[in-house]
Amino acid sequence: MLYAEDPALRRRQILRDLAVAIAIVVIVAVAVNLFRSIRELRGPGVVLEQAGASISSAASLASGLGDLPFVGDTIVLPFDALVDAGTTLAEAGRAQITAVDDLARWTSLAVGGLPIAALLGAWVPRRVRWSRDARGGRALLDAGADDLVFAHRALTMIPLDRLADTVQDPARALSDGRSSQLATLEIQRLGLVVR
Repeated sequence: MLYAEDPALRRRQILRDLAVAIAIVVIVAVAVNLFRSIRELRGPGVVLEQAGASISSAASLASGLGDLPFVGDTIVLPFDALVDAGTTLAEAGRAQITAVDDLARWTSLAVGGLPIAALLGAWVPRRVRWSRDARGGRALLDAGADDLVFAHRALTMIPLDRLADTVQDPARALSDGRSSQLATLEIQRLGLVVR
C-alpha cells in the first residue's frame, strides 16, 4: 500500500512526497549549476595549455637549424629550452584543468549528494514502515481481527497527548473492554477505512 485509503491522509502523503521530490530536483539543480560555475575556472588552464603548445610548436620548427654548418648545434640550444618551457607550460595548464574538474566534481557531489542522502535517509524508512504497517492493518481488518489488536497497537503507537485527548485513562479503558476508541485511533493513524 503506497498511500492511505483515507482521503485526507492520502492528500497529505502525496503532498509530502511531492515536496520531497521537488526538494531533490532543487538540490540537483543547485549542484549542477555549482558544477558548471566551478568548471568555468578552467579558462586560465586552457589558455596556459594552448600557450605552452604554441610555444613548443613554434620553437620545434627551429630544430631544422641544427643542420646548419658551424652554428647549428649552438643556435638550436635556446630553441630546445623554449620547447621544454612550452611543454612545461602546457603541462601546468593541463594540471590546472584537472584540479578544477576534480574540485567541481567533488564539490557538486557533496553539495548535492549529502543533502539528498540525508533527506532520503529520513523519508524512505518512514514511508516504508507506514506502508508495511498499513498493509498489515488492512490484512487484519479484512480477516475480521478484533478491535483489541488495534487498541493494543494504539497504546504503543499513538502519541500520549492524542491518547489523553481521546480517552482519559487508556489502560483502564482497555481493561474495561472499551477498546473501540483506541482501535479507531490506530486505524485512523494507518489511514485505513473500515469496510
